[in-house]
Amino acid sequence: MSLKRQEILRFLELESIKEKIYILVYISDFGELGMFDTRNISRVSLLYPVLLAIGLGVVAGLFFGPYCRVFQPIGKIFFMLLQMVLLPYIPFLLMHGLGSLNGEIAKKLLSRGWVFLLLIWGMGFAVVYSMIYLIPPLVTAFIEKNAIGQEEFVSHFLSFVIPQNFFYDLANNVVPAVAVFGLIAGLAIMMLEKKEPVLVLLSRINDAMEKILVWLAIASPLPIFAHVAVTVGTVDFQNLAKVEFYIVTFILGALFYTFVLLPILWTSLTNFTWGEVMREFRIVCLIPFATAMPSLAFPFLYYALKRLARRYDLESSSFENTGQTVMPLAFTFSQIGNFFILFFVFFLSFYTRHPILGAQEYFLPFLTLPMSFGTAYSSVTAVSFLISQLKFQPDSFSLFEQTSVATMNFQVLLSVASLYTLIVLVLSAYYGVLKVQWKKLILGLSGAFIVLIGCIVVIKPMIYLEDNFTDLYVGLSMPESLKKDVEVKIYREGETVPPVRESDKRDEPLSRILNSGVLRVGYHAINIPFCFFNKEGELVGYDVAFAYQLAKDLDCDLEFIPLDYETLGEDLQSGKYDIAMSAIIMNENRLRYMDFVSPYIEQNNVLVVPSAKQEEFLDYRSIEQRKGLRIGAIGAYEEVVARRFPNATYVSLDDPGQFTEKKCDALLWGYLSAFVWCLQNPNYTVIDYDFTLGKKLYSYPVRSGADDWLNFMQSWILLKNQSGFAKEQYLYWIEGLEIEQKPPRWCIIRDVLHWIN
Repeated sequence: MSLKRQEILRFLELESIKEKIYILVYISDFGELGMFDTRNISRVSLLYPVLLAIGLGVVAGLFFGPYCRVFQPIGKIFFMLLQMVLLPYIPFLLMHGLGSLNGEIAKKLLSRGWVFLLLIWGMGFAVVYSMIYLIPPLVTAFIEKNAIGQEEFVSHFLSFVIPQNFFYDLANNVVPAVAVFGLIAGLAIMMLEKKEPVLVLLSRINDAMEKILVWLAIASPLPIFAHVAVTVGTVDFQNLAKVEFYIVTFILGALFYTFVLLPILWTSLTNFTWGEVMREFRIVCLIPFATAMPSLAFPFLYYALKRLARRYDLESSSFENTGQTVMPLAFTFSQIGNFFILFFVFFLSFYTRHPILGAQEYFLPFLTLPMSFGTAYSSVTAVSFLISQLKFQPDSFSLFEQTSVATMNFQVLLSVASLYTLIVLVLSAYYGVLKVQWKKLILGLSGAFIVLIGCIVVIKPMIYLEDNFTDLYVGLSMPESLKKDVEVKIYREGETVPPVRESDKRDEPLSRILNSGVLRVGYHAINIPFCFFNKEGELVGYDVAFAYQLAKDLDCDLEFIPLDYETLGEDLQSGKYDIAMSAIIMNENRLRYMDFVSPYIEQNNVLVVPSAKQEEFLDYRSIEQRKGLRIGAIGAYEEVVARRFPNATYVSLDDPGQFTEKKCDALLWGYLSAFVWCLQNPNYTVIDYDFTLGKKLYSYPVRSGADDWLNFMQSWILLKNQSGFAKEQYLYWIEGLEIEQKPPRWCIIRDVLHWIN
């Protein structure tokens, strides 16, 4: 039997903002099970505008491509406004929800409901950690010996969860402490005898914030369009493929929990059949899922309570009142979808090679739990907080924004389904209509998790993931602007180099270069990112870029000649090459045999050790005194080994690849080259010892006594610094930022219609 039109009108006149703001749903006759009869009924819904906005955003992104960046401020403003409201909304929601209970009802609900809350969260932990297990082991290329990040995180853990100063926590986005404050204050209000004025005030505050959320909800199609258009229009599909694992795993995990685990609870603890559970989920979850707004489930949940009362033949008004007491509490505490941000944090750790250290990993779930309270959009604030506290790069949040376009709807689906499940189970227990089938429950959950674990065991060996650093440096190539108009000859190791003419040995290098039109540069291609062969076999790097520019400025051809560190001074003196540009260390010994241009960079000395043995090398004092160690080094790092590790045996290496061949225990090297080498060789790790091993200066050596050439190079380097060339090369080769405009991303307007160039 259909509900009367008067009931619909009464629904529209409810005083609570929470009960009436979501008139952005279908307004129509509800059937017995809440199905919609849309004939001859006008609809006022966010469903179609949001779906239209997503569709138009995809079309605009494909059509206009990178030109969609003009929409970027719209999406950014929307997310900023959401964060403005959500952080204070969490504690006030908790205070009002808990404070509204009286002691007797609270005890009864707690005694009936805590086991279901723990069960739902326990299943959430199991699913999330099953997903985390699929993430490959982190390739840790660098260890900060003093582990500052971990110590700070552990020492501040209590301040993260204990609200010592509520206003400080609000101002600094400390989400867990804000949520705990709401819990404590809500419990205190619940114990007050005359609490109505406080509840009215809290209700009004919540109404005001919910009204802001309504405004944002009404305006959401525009920022959703903007966000989708910018993402689709600017995303690098090659990089997106790297996070495909995260998106697919997130969605599958949410679907498994929603459509496998939760129905097992319904069918094992109530008299609902599987088909009825699916129908209930469709009624309650469809619009929140489509719009990614869990609050839109409220009107459907109110009518779900009516259906539940009729199903169990309970007094409707009493059941409704109890349900409306449980609903905001369940909405606050059962947002399981929010807990899936823990999976994002662990994936981000792998993707950026930023380790989550031992204590951080243990405490992280306890921080994520209170951050899961509130709405699905609380995860926006929560992720921002975790990225900051775990010392990820600030731009890591952009990865969450990009992936949330695909994952947020499924996060909301899971949250609403778990919210609905908890309400049904708590009310069923409260009114004594549970039908517990222990055998079905145990077998169902056990079977589901056995299947899940089996799938994970089978799939894990097949997973091969690339992180953000997999080809970051070896994928770099020489900018076309540098290669243009420069004739280059590269002699590789072992190739015959033309002999030096006698006149070249006598001539001053600058004069010889200008007369012959050829600049000879000595190189050693082992120092990524200064001088190395990329994956295409091209000689590239920071120093190589300077060699190209030097040849352009001298208007001459360029020859690269392999150098030998042992004969570096002799080769410069003999004119074999005019300058060495390959991360050459400037030290006291070499000053006797060659002159140096002013140093252009300094590097901290570090140790490279096998990852499997890194624990043995963490204590610098014990390593310093240990006898029998074989420490390898290349070139001028020999004297550092002798000074810092007097009891170790020095092993001369021509290439870091000889580490195993010459049975080294460790390799002493410069930080940048060692770090990048370890990125390409994941079985090795860099340890910095808080940079107590000293520093080395990199410079360009020239023939001793060639004053004209040395003075020219000094002035030339100064000009390159002042012009910004040195900074550009540093950003590109050291930090991996583009300095030349890449070909624009494919888009219809340019690549298909050719309306623009």
